[in-house]
Amino acid sequence: MKIFLSLLISFFFVSIAKAETQFFETLYDIPKMSQMVEYSGEGFLFDKADGRLATAKASIEESPEEIIDFYKTALYQMGWAQINQKPNFISFIRKNEKITISIEKTEAYEVSGNIVSFEISPLAQ
Repeated sequence: MKIFLSLLISFFFVSIAKAETQFFETLYDIPKMSQMVEYSGEGFLFDKADGRLATAKASIEESPEEIIDFYKTALYQMGWAQINQKPNFISFIRKNEKITISIEKTEAYEVSGNIVSFEISPLAQ
């Protein structure tokens, strides 16, 4: 009975962990906010010897401040260092890559709220 209960509890926590963090199709190591809707087919990924070029786009109703706060925390925990911030823009570097996140208020895509664009590129050498 103890083994069954241990397995059940383990399965429960693994299920919660999997449900909490989702990642972009093309930015496989960048987390999505829980209410974000990714625009599949609008991003791309190109791996190069000196780093990757990748983009993604998503919509969300949270404010630009909430979006920036989320990514400040999430990306810092993943080893990214913030290098720039403006009201609707933030960028980070990690190893030989830079990620730029820009936020645009919109009513396009049949969604009100914000369109968030992500771009990863190699650092200039």
